[in-house]
Amino acid sequence: MSKQIIVGFSLSIILLWGCENDGPQMKIHVNSMPLTESTVVDSAIVERMGLFFSMHYFQDELILVNLLKNGGIPALNFYHAGDLSYHTEFLHYGRGPNEVIDVNPYYFDRQEDSFILNTNDYFLSDFRYDDGVVTKGQDTFIANTTINNLFITSSGHYICTPERRGEGKEFQIGEVGHSGDIRYFSDYPKTRIRYGNDPSDLATVCQATCVGSNTADRYMVLYTFLPLIRLFDLNGEEKSSIGIADYKQHAQSVDDIYNEDCTYFFDQPVVAGNHVFVLFLADDAPTGCQLLKFTWDGQLESRYSLPGGIRAYTVSDDQRYCYVLTMDSDDNDLLLKYRLR
Repeated sequence: MSKQIIVGFSLSIILLWGCENDGPQMKIHVNSMPLTESTVVDSAIVERMGLFFSMHYFQDELILVNLLKNGGIPALNFYHAGDLSYHTEFLHYGRGPNEVIDVNPYYFDRQEDSFILNTNDYFLSDFRYDDGVVTKGQDTFIANTTINNLFITSSGHYICTPERRGEGKEFQIGEVGHSGDIRYFSDYPKTRIRYGNDPSDLATVCQATCVGSNTADRYMVLYTFLPLIRLFDLNGEEKSSIGIADYKQHAQSVDDIYNEDCTYFFDQPVVAGNHVFVLFLADDAPTGCQLLKFTWDGQLESRYSLPGGIRAYTVSDDQRYCYVLTMDSDDNDLLLKYRLR
């Protein structure tokens, strides 16, 4: 770690004690962290037309997930991470063999020579990748519930956002393969944004994207409309709450959020190596956004500049490159390769 980063890190975190969850609460000053200018090293027009909602890095390949079901384009489109050239495609939409009705674009779990997707709402599907050839393995039933912010623990449990908000909790834990025996955890965070009696209003104000780590025993919650990150262990116990001291939400009520008159904070967290990367949108600069790099303890380690208009992105396992999907001036899908270090 360079001296510059050490200085920035020492300025970026203040520890406050006696917070509501009886643990240490960190206040992060994002702007105290030096901003690294990322450099474009390659670009390419995306050859296949589709509605790409996410991108994942796997074995030096970029997997673009297409959600356009009636265009004849498969769900999974592979591009070489090295030169961004088109490689192969797999998994058509439909009801036939080796077809799927739906793909969750945000769930992606990597094994040594295979990866796992959440398909057809309720299933985990295993895909083996060998020398450019993709084959679909077996499906595993998760639970009969709508699944958002899904994470599968090494103990065979799933964590996700509840389908029904009546329990008044943010998340639920259940056993993979069993729809019953669900346990709920985490009260919604307190907020100054006004909302009505409809539970969906509170869920909207506290909308979040989440990632997890079995190795770190953490489930990280990054809020879209709140300058807040919360960390839980995989049993649902809150370990810390991290506020962003530099920025505040200017929305006064949930109606401001519905009308998009609000500040957006965190979007599309990505796990790479032993870190979490996330887009930080609160800076009002119209030309771009920031990419923040966190440890699983919530420590901010790096801050990078990226362009605006990002539709999807991912980070290489060695954290040297960030791959961005955006649009060029002619409205073509454009892949950009950024060097981070």
